[in-house]
Amino acid sequence: FSFYGAKHLRRGVPLSRVMKGFGRIFASSSGVGVNYEMSRTVDRFRYFLSHNWSVSRWYKHLALCFVFNFNLALSIGFVLLAVFAILTSLHLMPMVPEHNGEGESTWVARALVAPSMALALLFGSDVLSTLGFRDPLVFVDKVCIHQTDEDEKLKGISKLGAFLDCSDRMLILYSDVYLRKLWTIYEVATFLSLRSISAMDVVPVQMPAVIFGAPPGGYIFSSTLMLWRYLADADPGWLRYVLKSLFSFGFLMFLRRWAREKARTIVQLREFDVSDCTCAVEADREVIYAKIADLMCVVHEDLRNASTMETLEVFNEKVRLHMPLSFGYMFGWTTFRYEHMLFISVVAIGTQSSDYAYFDSSSRWQQVLCYWLTQFTWVFCVWPAVIFSAEILSASFLSIRRFESLWIILCICILAAPSAVLHAWMEKMVERSIDDDRSVLLCAVVSCPMLISTWLLVFFHRRSRIRAAHHLETKSPHIEGSSPGVPASTGLSDPELDDNASVHSV
Repeated sequence: FSFYGAKHLRRGVPLSRVMKGFGRIFASSSGVGVNYEMSRTVDRFRYFLSHNWSVSRWYKHLALCFVFNFNLALSIGFVLLAVFAILTSLHLMPMVPEHNGEGESTWVARALVAPSMALALLFGSDVLSTLGFRDPLVFVDKVCIHQTDEDEKLKGISKLGAFLDCSDRMLILYSDVYLRKLWTIYEVATFLSLRSISAMDVVPVQMPAVIFGAPPGGYIFSSTLMLWRYLADADPGWLRYVLKSLFSFGFLMFLRRWAREKARTIVQLREFDVSDCTCAVEADREVIYAKIADLMCVVHEDLRNASTMETLEVFNEKVRLHMPLSFGYMFGWTTFRYEHMLFISVVAIGTQSSDYAYFDSSSRWQQVLCYWLTQFTWVFCVWPAVIFSAEILSASFLSIRRFESLWIILCICILAAPSAVLHAWMEKMVERSIDDDRSVLLCAVVSCPMLISTWLLVFFHRRSRIRAAHHLETKSPHIEGSSPGVPASTGLSDPELDDNASVHSV
């Protein structure tokens, strides 16, 4: 767990080089000398990237874009919505008449918000790196361990624990094969022996596909409706509902499949046996067994005279006991965090809104206030609530397979009914606010508590996750001599856990 006498092996690579060429370095596990030259000697890493080479490079690249470019894309979405709202309300944007002659609207926000957010997701880190912003340093085995010099390669592999100890966080690009590979199991066990469980981030490689699919999906949705409206000169009411239903069906099917994958992972960990794990190179098995035995001897001093098979059996027991709780915490109760729900809601509002063309300098302030209250409520409360409810419903009755499509359709109806009623009521309040001040008061009475309660729920949910992580940490000893100042926890501990209390905390 130390680079003492071998500091030249402690190498990291800037994130922009890893993501260059759409994750070209993830195309194959075989490396060349040029790959090693991409890295440089460093003191610490921001992230240790843990992944499987059997997973497609495209999935891994999108997952990295999702982790490192998400905040930039969300900020751009909010800024564009605000700018287009102001410019449109001042009639500084190109306007076109509605098909029924009632008012005007602009296509600019619908056409630009979603593509801009998609481009920021894909190329945000590249742009920031070009502008001179510092890249986070990461560890990638193919780049940071020499692949052509066998002696240097073996030395680098032997220092894998030291690489983990020098990493502030661990980023797991999770797939269905992740916990069936011996190397990745060793990486997770070692990192949890050195760091807090809250320092580990798990990103399912399929999840970014939903986030990346939101902007193109919203763009296609709005473009189709606009073409229908202006070419057919008719309100595409039925087409709107058909497209919404198709998008909702695909989204719920993804959530249901991921719920099954989480349940399967927990069962797999409870029945874990290190001998069932596979290696890409079978000759590495004995090497990893020896490293696991060393890890067990460091964590448990009484195992230092035990045989390799005895230490592996202890390793199996500890994984079965603690890993299900650890991964249950890392997966979280819901797949999408509040920020992810905001991203989808911003795309939805940006591609479906009326573009604020109802307001000009002659509009009453009560009408403008009422409209903005409804928009804020939809972005920050209603859409996240709908997505959260969709995840809860889709994860229910996982044993249903024969009539699964009917259950998904029923879930869509359950979600659509209250949303449609609330949307109609809010539109009515905005219309009545033109000449009725009580509508503004009623809208504020409904919207403000919804917004405040949503933010309070998000705050307390995050506090509960912190307490759950602390609960797991206090039950697990860590390797002595790990990085100071960083709370360390392990899924490989001696004390028995109160399973009911731990599950309740998670």
